[in-house]
Amino acid sequence: MYIRHFIWTTNCVLDLFDEISLLRMLPAWIQMSGDDDLESTALIYLVLAIGIDAATEGDENVAHDYYQYGRHLTANRLLAMGPSIYTTQCDVLITWYLLGNSQSNAAYMHIGTAIRAAYTLDLHKKPVAGSWKSDESHARERLWKSIRVLDGFLSQALGRPTMNQADGNDDRLHGHYSAVSDLCTIFETVRDLVYAKRVVSFEVVQQIGTKHRRWSNLFRNGLEADCISSADTVTINGRPHPNLGLYYLKEAYFWTVSQLTLPFLIDLVSERILEQQYVNSRHPKFEHEGDRRHLAVHACIDAAVNTLDMIQQLMSHQGALPRRMPIVVNSVFFSALTIGFAVFGDLDYEWPLMRYLGLARTILLQLAIHDSVAQEQVEVVTALQKACDNFLCRRSHRGLESCTSKSSNIFGNIRERWQMADCSPMTNSTIRDHTGPMLSSDYVSHDPTKVLCHPSKVGLLDSGGGIVNLWGLSHTGDAEEEVVFPPFGGQDWTNMESLDIIS
Repeated sequence: MYIRHFIWTTNCVLDLFDEISLLRMLPAWIQMSGDDDLESTALIYLVLAIGIDAATEGDENVAHDYYQYGRHLTANRLLAMGPSIYTTQCDVLITWYLLGNSQSNAAYMHIGTAIRAAYTLDLHKKPVAGSWKSDESHARERLWKSIRVLDGFLSQALGRPTMNQADGNDDRLHGHYSAVSDLCTIFETVRDLVYAKRVVSFEVVQQIGTKHRRWSNLFRNGLEADCISSADTVTINGRPHPNLGLYYLKEAYFWTVSQLTLPFLIDLVSERILEQQYVNSRHPKFEHEGDRRHLAVHACIDAAVNTLDMIQQLMSHQGALPRRMPIVVNSVFFSALTIGFAVFGDLDYEWPLMRYLGLARTILLQLAIHDSVAQEQVEVVTALQKACDNFLCRRSHRGLESCTSKSSNIFGNIRERWQMADCSPMTNSTIRDHTGPMLSSDYVSHDPTKVLCHPSKVGLLDSGGGIVNLWGLSHTGDAEEEVVFPPFGGQDWTNMESLDIIS
């Protein structure tokens, strides 16, 4: 039962074993005595820990005990015999368990250990994998693919450089097209060109967009190689469950599109903020709506909106979901930040951004029941909603003031001065909406243009060229600081100083 939950909840991300191979290990594990030290022992303990932790009826204390013992056995074998396929697989399993339990920094350290072991074993060299027997060769390829996926996700989520240097043209698995490997290649291209080398141009978007189009046409052909079902649901213990592997894969696709086009959104919004465009216009007219930058901006918002629509469908399967879904949590949070940022560029005239921002918060509230990272992110998104509401209120009043001024030129004006309705932030006792609880006072700023959050929560690029922490996984440290989405266009992207965005 719990092995099936493990396969289900890690599908697409961890392609280490199939169900049959795990079931073959069970008899020896069950019959072993206390003195036995089988290579597969730690694997079984860690697999069961993840499966029990994912099942809503599973005992989290038992899962933690299994995890602790599996980690202990892994460390002992690694110290005694050095890295092997088994110990590296165990490090990957430990990474996933920690990620699911909101310990992202520890997870990042363990995936680093797995990568160093992979280099030691030459897992990253395809010719070496091909020289082994079929089963061993397949195990090496699947392990390396799983490491690439986890390393890419954690580096993006934490805003840190990736630790692997994969071949940029690796889209094959066991000689067959792999949708997951191909998408990893696309992500690595975005990482290297757009964020490491800072090459931001529409020509790069077109170049990588060609790879996206190819992937979207071929990805269903590559599902079999990745052991992902093409159906929307899978059956576990006689009950239908959502096909998480397919959801993860589609989320990753939208994620790469959004990451590729995000600099264009930042540039457009920053330009409108800095130049204070359309100050006297209630309905701004967008010039050159067919220009290439506008297309890229629309692609960025479209990816965020599609992500939330898809995850809303996933969340409809209440009672048939894992206890925690770290990949889903961070997809929702990244989409919320993208949509909230777009509001400050007046893009809500073209998209129902506030509705989707509310949807993101609603989803995070559902996920926050068991996930401490989601609980933090609910606070951030609530504060972002409030900042957007105040921005829209003041923009509306500027439009009304403009209309009144024009009317006064014809009919006169008996007011001594324009009396603008109060758009100031509400007190902590009144910050509430239809989707959930009050906003914590720790995140209420006296300035409606600013959002109180952890200094790691808002950013774009770190000084090392890594991709920003827009995903917002938990970080160490308790200090909070006032930050606001700063003007990145043409400036130092590492500058996190506050900017008053409402004139």
